[in-house]
Amino acid sequence: MRDLPRWQASLEHWLAHGWNPLNIPGMLELYARGGPAACTRCHPPGSPAHKPNPIQELIEKYADPRDA
Repeated sequence: MRDLPRWQASLEHWLAHGWNPLNIPGMLELYARGGPAACTRCHPPGSPAHKPNPIQELIEKYADPRDA
């Protein structure tokens, strides 16, 4: 593993989907495919390349407006 920011983003993306946090092979596969940008759930083959970021969606959904 040479790209630590991509690895961290892959882990955060994995958890944002609510996927099994013990599925290390799945996390490694996501990282090897290119990280969150290569997520087949967010970017299925044949779909438009840009989809909302699940982590940003969670932040917006659960952010306390008083923290702004």
